[in-house]
Formats: sequence, C-alpha cells, structure tokens
Amino acid sequence: MKKKRRYIGVILAMFDIAYSVDAGGTNWATNNGTGYVVNGYGNTIETTGNDFTPEKAVFYNRVFMKNHIGKLVHGQFGEKLTMPKHSGDVVNIRGLTPYPTDLTPLQEGVTPKGNLMNFYYVEIAVNQYGKYTPVTDFAAFASRDDILIHDAEELSSQSGRTIEEIDREALNAGLSVIYAPAVVNGVVNEVNSRASLGANSKFSIDCIFRGANYLEVQNAETIGDSYVAIIHPNCKYDVINDPKFIPIVQYNEATRIYKGEIGMIGNVRFVVSTFAKVWKDAGAVKSGSVHFDVYSTLVLGKDAYKTVEIEGEGMHTIIKALGSGGTSDPLNQRATQGWKTTHGIGITGQTNMVRIESTATLNTQPQNNWDLLAQARNAG
Repeated sequence: MKKKRRYIGVILAMFDIAYSVDAGGTNWATNNGTGYVVNGYGNTIETTGNDFTPEKAVFYNRVFMKNHIGKLVHGQFGEKLTMPKHSGDVVNIRGLTPYPTDLTPLQEGVTPKGNLMNFYYVEIAVNQYGKYTPVTDFAAFASRDDILIHDAEELSSQSGRTIEEIDREALNAGLSVIYAPAVVNGVVNEVNSRASLGANSKFSIDCIFRGANYLEVQNAETIGDSYVAIIHPNCKYDVINDPKFIPIVQYNEATRIYKGEIGMIGNVRFVVSTFAKVWKDAGAVKSGSVHFDVYSTLVLGKDAYKTVEIEGEGMHTIIKALGSGGTSDPLNQRATQGWKTTHGIGITGQTNMVRIESTATLNTQPQNNWDLLAQARNAG
C-alpha cells in the first residue's frame, strides 16, 4: 500500500504588498504585526561597525560607480571645479569683459587713454544630494537573490539620473536659442518661437549647420577639434541617415569617444541622451487640443559651463551594515545603503553654447517597464 505524500506550500509574502511600509519607524509595530515588513528601519545616524567583508564592500562600490558614471552625458563637457572645504556653498567665477580693438595710431610723445577694466561674475550654488534604501535582515536572507546587489545597482542608476537631470535643466536655461525653420516643398520659412514649431520644423542637418555657424561667429572655441551636440533619440533618427553623417565606426582609431557618442556631421559630434530636454505639448497645434512636442539639442563649444563639487565630498557610497545601529537596533535587524554627493553647475559662456529647438519625425514616448510587466502578468 502506497503512502500518500502531503505537500505543503509555504509562501513568504515580501514584495507584493498592497500598502506602503513606513520607513521612518513611526508605524514599526503596526507594520511588524503584519509579517510583511521589508524596509522598516530605525536610526540612520552614522555609527561605527561594518559587517561586510572588504571584498563585498569593494564589489558594491565598483558596481555603483560604473552605473553612476555611465549616466552622465550632459555634464562631461564642462570644466570641473573643486571648492575647498569651509569656503561656503557658492562659487563666484569672475572674468574681464574683452577689450575692444584700437585702430588709432599712437602720436609721438602722447600717452593714449588706457583700457578700462570691466569685471563680470557668475555665481554657482553647490548643493548636497543623496538617497538611501533601508533593508531588514529578514528581507536580506529570505530573498531568492542578493537584494543588496540589486539595490546597489538601482541606487547607482538613481544617482546618475539625478545629476543628469540637474545638469540638463541648468544647461537648457541658456539664453542663446535657434528655432528650426519650417521647410515646405523646399521653401525655408523662419520660425521665431517655440509655440510655432510644428510638423515642418523637424530636426535636420541644416539645424546643426546653423548651430555651428552661431558658435563660429561668436568665436567659440571647439572642444578638441569639434563642437558637440547633445540630442534626443527621436532627433537622432532625423540625422543618422543623412549621407554626410559619419558614424563612430569610421573614426580614426586614436579619436577619443565621448559617453553616448554616435557620430559626427561636419565639425559637430553627436552624443545621445534619453534625458535630453523635451517640452511636452509646447509647439504648434497638432490636432484639437494636442500640440507638438518640442525637443532640445544643445550645441556646445569650449568653456560653455562649469560643474562644481566640494573637496572630498564628491559621489560617496555609504553602507550601514546589520549591527551598525547600536542600541537603536538591538537585534541587528536593519541595514541601509545609499549615495551622497555635492554638485553645482552654471553656464559661464552664454555665447559658447546654443540651444536648437525643433520637432522630430518620431515622437516615441518612454514607458514604464514595471507597468508593462504588471499588465502582462495580469493578462496571463
């Protein structure tokens, strides 16, 4: 006689939670009573003690910095300044207004008038940014994979996207702007405002030549041997098929490649950022109450802007391991890991950069992968 086997399924409900978990500890007892607490934590004040092995801590840091640096496209073309500690939180960058040419010949024995120095200055504020994730010991050992590694990767992505957005917004506040002309049957009609950009004002090679011309007329120096354009992927579509476009695979082997670089046209090199500025529904009327989206392409020369951080306070990864909380965590239940940095950015050369505003043939919209996965799961 065969014995019947009884199978018991045990489900640990950890992540599919229908409500939020209080991360501040105020509702710790309530959340703990449900059995579903994942991110509950107590004190986050820096304390001594670290349970991680040196090898594991080094691995986290490497993953973090690789992912963080990989996101920074907008900020890679400016001079990076470091403020000494105890010097405040604002950098004052001064310069002299260029002296005019003087074509008047000197008269014998007569001292001419001297130059008058006219100083200008730009102030760049430096702020502190950071975020962390609390993780309980139960979540760490009951998870089917190492959630701390995944968390480190997500934190790195968060930090990179944060700095990228800060830089993007600062650079798109520049005063020099070119609006893509409306081209109809080969006839070029100039456009004078963002609200007038429509279906015929798509990004084109002509826009790039206009941007390069503006910088050349302003005597803006190139970055290396060329100017650089930061473009959105939807605008990329409108230039990569042009016969004048040279992809990076055809570059000289000794050419330095920028993050996000895809190729060049003339003396302008293109780098793509999914964070390039888009003004939603800011263009001409498309249909009904819907307007065209307007895309920013930043064309940069040398010394267009500067980025600043405080000495020794650049990007840090901070790991507070289980057991580092002292008496505030008597059972070694809570750990945290996060990032922190100081960062500032400011335009120092308004005529060394120009913003091209245009529409695009494609208007592909970003989607949330997690929402799509949820829809697929629910449909199944």
